[in-house]
Amino acid sequence: MSTPEPRPSLTSADIELVLITGAGASREFGANRQKMPLMPDWSDLVVKKLVQTGAPFFELTELRDDLSGPAFEQALGRFLRHAEAFAAIEDVVPAMARASIPGAQPPPQFEQWYHSMKGQLDRITNAVEETLVEQFNYGRVSSVLAAQGFRELFSRLQLTQEAPIVWATTNYDPVAELALYEMGRRPECGEPQQLPGVALKPLDVVGILGGLPRQTPVLHLHGKVGWYRDPKDGVVMHRQVTTHDRTFGLPVVMLPDPDKGYSGDDVLSMMWSQFEAALRRARRVLVLGHSLSDVLITKALRDHVSIDRLGIVVLGDGKGGVDPSAAEFHARVGKTFPGSALMAVRFGPDIGDDGNVLTEFARRTAAIA
Repeated sequence: MSTPEPRPSLTSADIELVLITGAGASREFGANRQKMPLMPDWSDLVVKKLVQTGAPFFELTELRDDLSGPAFEQALGRFLRHAEAFAAIEDVVPAMARASIPGAQPPPQFEQWYHSMKGQLDRITNAVEETLVEQFNYGRVSSVLAAQGFRELFSRLQLTQEAPIVWATTNYDPVAELALYEMGRRPECGEPQQLPGVALKPLDVVGILGGLPRQTPVLHLHGKVGWYRDPKDGVVMHRQVTTHDRTFGLPVVMLPDPDKGYSGDDVLSMMWSQFEAALRRARRVLVLGHSLSDVLITKALRDHVSIDRLGIVVLGDGKGGVDPSAAEFHARVGKTFPGSALMAVRFGPDIGDDGNVLTEFARRTAAIA
């Protein structure tokens, strides 16, 4: 048996909790009690949208009905990388079309083919972005239900209203902001306050952690619905949208891809650096509704969090045990983070008796020097 890697020591525990959430944490908080999509649900919605648009996605992607979450992420990630690489050669296409290559298509046909194919790839990408906005905008969330669930979560974790916390999420939805606001906290994710008669100001994600403890930082590690970058000047604005509008610019979101990285976008890289800083300052870290299949997040936890301060919520069966559907996840994270607190909880508006393990986790981590 290999010896577990040594964990980093705590430097300054001035943040009581860093909460890391994934799609499972938003699941029960949809408007009108409709469930928010998990990755397989979103995959099916994307395929349905592609069928409606008539885009030739069967030939150009590996997207199909009934894909698992990881399979969807892999298929979409590969397609997006290919589409990006194809778009990157646009400037040299005219020169390529002029080149004389024995046996090649006539130059005009070559250039026409390129732009036709690029248009097809853009249609597929746009359909993905349309479903993203449709499924994860503000109107899709019940702030009341979200506040109910997270208020009880914080209570079980013995967090006072004044306790400094940081909420990091890979979700595109506004569940964190709505829940915190409903709970009487001041969420801060970089979006400027919008006042009547005042011109809209750009997104500003620099120094979000500096608002502690008066504000509660929300770090959208994969971006958020409504964040658009103007391709002309690179400025990112927050738009209240319920449908995707390309006239606003390019969405600032990191779409599913197992090989994604944070260095390619200044907004997301700034979020990531503050996330790592928050991990180093945290008294305890709780992972909720997240698959932990993101290699970079797993590495960040291993690099910056001592194992005795890490808690991971596994889907519970409502009776104190692990739900059968979460057995593989329970085994995997147990091997990845040996010695961490694995807690079976069925999270939603009413946590019930499952939440007692959260209180025990809070007590144990509070006693750590």
